[in-house]
Parts: sequence; structure tokens; C-alpha cells
Amino acid sequence: MAYRLLLIFFFPIIFIYTVKIAIRYRSLKYFLQRYGFAYPVVGDAAIWVHCASVGEVNTAMPLIKLFLEHNPDQPFVVSTATPTGAKMVVNSQLNNVVHCYLPVDLYFCVRRFLRKVKPALAFIMETELWPELYHQCYKRNIPVTIINGRLSKRTLNANNWLKKQYKSALDVVAHVLARSESDRQGFLALGCDAQKIEVLGNLKFANTADLNIPDVSDFTNRNYILAASTHDNEEIQLAELWKDIDVGRRLLVIVPRHPERGKKIAEELQGSGLIIALRSDQQPVTENTQIYIADTLGELTGFMANAEIVFMGGSLVKHGGQNILEPARLSRPIIVGPYFYNFQQEVDQFLDNQACIQVEDINQLATTITDLLNNKDLRDALSSRAVQLMDKQHDIAEQYRARILKYYRDYFLS
Repeated sequence: MAYRLLLIFFFPIIFIYTVKIAIRYRSLKYFLQRYGFAYPVVGDAAIWVHCASVGEVNTAMPLIKLFLEHNPDQPFVVSTATPTGAKMVVNSQLNNVVHCYLPVDLYFCVRRFLRKVKPALAFIMETELWPELYHQCYKRNIPVTIINGRLSKRTLNANNWLKKQYKSALDVVAHVLARSESDRQGFLALGCDAQKIEVLGNLKFANTADLNIPDVSDFTNRNYILAASTHDNEEIQLAELWKDIDVGRRLLVIVPRHPERGKKIAEELQGSGLIIALRSDQQPVTENTQIYIADTLGELTGFMANAEIVFMGGSLVKHGGQNILEPARLSRPIIVGPYFYNFQQEVDQFLDNQACIQVEDINQLATTITDLLNNKDLRDALSSRAVQLMDKQHDIAEQYRARILKYYRDYFLS
């Protein structure tokens, strides 16, 4: 009851936020579905998979595709909380997969969602703990399973009141399939029943041989270094680095984590004295262009595929880093910054296997880029070890599928 009252109290703030997002992305669908309206019609026995945003969608897709390979008629509903995640689902163009937005965790919104969609099962990717949603599923006999379960430091360090809400949600979860033993310990610390938790491994390592790589090769014929999924203040640091480093004719391509920041980034970098081109404005890369800001959705994989080196953003600032597995899968040499705690398990594995390089600051990043550009053997070795590490867990999606079928075979269409 206290949780419901708190959300009602903050409802004006929640409402203003959803309005802003709906206006920014010009999406009436986002606004309506966040409040429980205008959901798509889906088939009977639909399996509902919730993915917070782009990263979780990418994690879930190999598993969904595997289920569809074995049963093409099985309907899936994939929900997201962000328009960027929504675009990833829509662009996948999978038969029998429809997208909708997750309702805000208010009683009347969640109830409308579940009445309309009527899922047979609920799979929640990674970290999402929504007390109202979980309890409403429990009341309707919709088993909830957390897939690739992990918990952030913020969740584990929450105040006692919030931890009680998380425990309340976990009390009604049917199963938790965790990434690692440390994640299992995190769920236990929040009060989850030990009998519900199994460690399967990291689904992000799933083999995606059919990875859809957009063709962006026509933007330049020059070699380039990619700064992927950058965050505020990182672009300025990278521009200063680019002024001082000797990279020949190479281009710096920046793909911001939030593409809507593109124009703001271009404005911030105007004072650097560097020649900038902005992809969303269709500005061409000339012989004199030094930095190319690729502020578009759904093209990051294409830029990764042909980059000489990939620097993963969110790690020069205290954001915690972004997923390094995609460039590893594409056999790219990877550099990360000092702040990579959001993906600590993954980066530790890569460092232990000498499959990526971690730098302490922007100065060491400049030195490392220079060293790699001057040493093709080192670049090739990093790429090779990254691919080998990925291959060790190529069947992880099948392991998840097998375990899910062990629990829920009767819920899937035969």
C-alpha cells in the first residue's frame, strides 16, 4: 500500500516525464501504452518478454529467435520502456513478435496491460524489479521468470524501504536464472528464496551468427576509429585527444548512446577547431573531416564492423560503461576506460583473457590508440582472443531455452 501511495504522490512527475519522451520521439503510442491504453492484439498463449531498452533487447533476441526456430507459430510480445528499444524490436522484423511499451508501475495501468495482452508467461530481462507488476502477474497466475538476472550496485545499495519493495517483488517470482554466482548472491541478499535461483551464465554471450549488420560503408573510404555509445563529457575529452594524436588520415567516428544528443555534441565541439560532420543532417565526410558524429538509431553495429579500433563509451565518465560483447563478436580490438562497473563481470573476463585493454584516463587512451595503430599483430591478437572468448559460450541461448522448457513446456504452443 505504501508503494502505491508513493507512486500516486509522484504521479505528476511521472506524467510530465512521459509527455516529454512522447513529444521528443513524436510517439503517441509511447504515451498511451505507458498508461495502459492502445495495446496490440496478440494471439493466445503469448509469451511476454520485457526488455528495458536496447541492451536488453539485444540480449533477448537470440533466445526469442531460438524459440521461433523450433516453433514459428509461438506468439511473443516484447515490451520496452524506451523508444530506442522499441525501434530495435520493430527492426528485427520477426514473425509473431509484436512490440508494446511497458506500463508505468501504477495499479490501474498494469491491470489494463495484463487484461489486454493476457500473457501466458512473463520473462523479465536482467534487472527490472517492479512490485506492482509482479504482484498483478501473481494474482493472475502468470509465472514471472527473471532471465539473465543481474543486480546493479544501485539496487543492492538501496535504502531499507526500497529493499523491502524489491523483496516483495521477488517473493512472487517463480524463477531467477542468474548470470553468475555473484549475481546469485545479490538476489539472496535481497531476500530471494534460494530454491528459485539457478546460475546459467551470461546470455549476452549468445551466438548471433545471423547478426543483422547495417551497411554504412558508403559514408567514407577512410579508415576510422570508433567511439561507441558515448555519454556527456566524453565527446569533449575525445575531441581534445584527437587534436593531439597522430593518426594520419584516420577519422574519429562518435556514436552517442543517446542519438538525440547529436546536435548538442556538434555544438560543443565547434570550439575545438576540428572539422565536424553530423550524420543526422546528412553532412558528408570530406578529405578534411576529422570527427563524424553518427547520431542515428540502429546503425552502431555497422560502424563497429569496419572500425580499426573500438573504444566503448560510458567508461571515461562515471556512468559504468556499455556492453563490450558486440564489438567482440565482430572481432574488433576493444579499449575501455576506467569506469566499467556496469559490466564488471564481462570486462574482468576479457582482461583475464587479454581480449581487451583497459586504460586509466584519456592520456593513456591516446597512447594505447597510437600503440595499436602501429602494431597490427597486437590488434589481431586482441580480436582473435575476443572471438575465442565469445565462442566458449556460443550455446548459452540453448541452455536458457532448455531450462525454460523444463519449467514451462506446457505453456508453449505444441
